[in-house]
Amino acid sequence: MHDDFSWSIEVGPPPTPTPLPNNPPIGSFDEATCTDVQGWARDPDTDPLPSGNNGPVLVNIWDGPPPTTFLGQVVANQPREAAVGNHAFVWSVPNSLKDGLIHQIYTYAHDNQNVAISTHLIGSPRAIQCVLNQPPVTTSVSVTEPSYCTSAPSALVEWSYSDPEGNPQSAYQVQIDDDPAFGSPIIDTGGIACELCRSYFSPSTLAFNTTYHARVMTWDSNNLPSPWQTMTVCTGPGCQPGNTSWRTPQHAYPNNIDFSWTPSSPAANQIVQFTNTAICYALGNTPAACASWAWNFGDGGSSTSQNPSHSYGSEGSFPVTFSVTDAQGYTCPSGTPLTKTINIQKKIPTWKEVAPR
Repeated sequence: MHDDFSWSIEVGPPPTPTPLPNNPPIGSFDEATCTDVQGWARDPDTDPLPSGNNGPVLVNIWDGPPPTTFLGQVVANQPREAAVGNHAFVWSVPNSLKDGLIHQIYTYAHDNQNVAISTHLIGSPRAIQCVLNQPPVTTSVSVTEPSYCTSAPSALVEWSYSDPEGNPQSAYQVQIDDDPAFGSPIIDTGGIACELCRSYFSPSTLAFNTTYHARVMTWDSNNLPSPWQTMTVCTGPGCQPGNTSWRTPQHAYPNNIDFSWTPSSPAANQIVQFTNTAICYALGNTPAACASWAWNFGDGGSSTSQNPSHSYGSEGSFPVTFSVTDAQGYTCPSGTPLTKTINIQKKIPTWKEVAPR
């Protein structure tokens, strides 16, 4: 015998699910420099451990507490050095903040739910005081010509360096050209790394009878270059008006400047023959006759002969000086004549034989 029974199931509306809490982001404002702002922020709802990729956490950056001046927004999705996961952010400081004033930088994070209350990151605010890196200043570019009695055309280029932020010089570049626009520099050093260098001596590859110009550029330690600075100071016989250029000689100066005498150990009242070895030149650097010679024998005597003779009335040491001038008026040695000391011996005695008595 079976009992009859019946049953029914009443179906009601589904229960309302309990919403998961939306936790605000967490993070830290770690560093603020004149280069960038750095820190980290993550969403504990999407990356609770934290061990993996972050949710789309955005970091808003302000100059002063909001809503003072909004500076920008950056996503916190970069690898972190000190922890696992991609939670770091880096924001480059704009030039507008490099005005020498103190700026309080605030950082706030919010997640993809865009909650009304953002997280003020730990360590915020941080102060920065920055000055925009100004280019260095190159001044007092000068050119000193060589002694053409001993050197072919060349140049010593010197300059002064300064930097508004006090950054040291990191490199320099020198150009020399016969074109004031430096269209195709004859000498171009390119950038040469050197902190303390303030001079450059060019090789002796410049031409005779040519006008040259020089300029210098320097770099600071941030690799920011100065404008080109052309020469404003010139020292030498070829300096042109305004000291912005110099002209090399028409041809080589007299060289091989030397002299000798015979006999090598003369006595008082003995004739001494002086002979010089100087060579003079004309246009094209071809050997040519010298125009004049200047001798001083050290005892008050002098001569303008090419190879003079002279006698000394007493024994002793006498400084003999010599210089030579060519047809162009170039004199060598320049400034101080070549000087040698001649030693005069006692007068040779006269021997007289006397017959015995």
